Amino acid sequence: ASASLPPLALLGSANTAEPVACAYLLGAKSVSRCAALAAHAPLRYLFILDGIFAIVSVASKRSLGGAGEAGVASLAQLFRSGVPVALCSEDPAVSSQHGDDALAAEYALARHALALSPADLAELSRNSVAASSFASSLRLQGTEEPVAGQTSAKASGGMQENSEGGENETAGNAKRTVRERYRSGRREAEGALVARLAPRAVLPRTMAGMAGSAIPGEILCTL
Repeated sequence: ASASLPPLALLGSANTAEPVACAYLLGAKSVSRCAALAAHAPLRYLFILDGIFAIVSVASKRSLGGAGEAGVASLAQLFRSGVPVALCSEDPAVSSQHGDDALAAEYALARHALALSPADLAELSRNSVAASSFASSLRLQGTEEPVAGQTSAKASGGMQENSEGGENETAGNAKRTVRERYRSGRREAEGALVARLAPRAVLPRTMAGMAGSAIPGEILCTL
């Protein structure tokens, strides 16, 4: 019997709009740096609709930190518009980040610059887990709650067929916070609107099963 390999997840890394769009078209699960994403409304909308993670750094000059105060404004626009944002740190050898806990510094900078609430910080941290390979391990253990990419797949599934397993969805909703249910509801509403407006229903690419794979490998693509 031939061994079946798990699907691979494509992780992009790009700053300008064209490479970020290329990563999206190639099926990236997440894109880091993303300096131009906030200013590109159509691409930002696609990230929201398909639940693509934007992994950014407030301090690193290779990400939003290179734009100064405009970088903080970009983070605010991405987060408040509904893009699944996760914070990251970079190697001190190639960035301006120094200290024992660079990631904690990222959260502190974002919290004070954007006046983030505890619910905001919790959402950022949950996005980080969902964008990482830890999400697959949690899914196997049956302890993972719905995440951004999975929500898009669920929403697009509703365009073709009636809801099945309603009891399971109700149980899943009970585990989610008010913020998560709001984000999920907005994405589902947008997906339904796109399906009605399109001449033919074109489903988000997450329907290909990317979000529900079991412990995917990862390919890092720097564009």
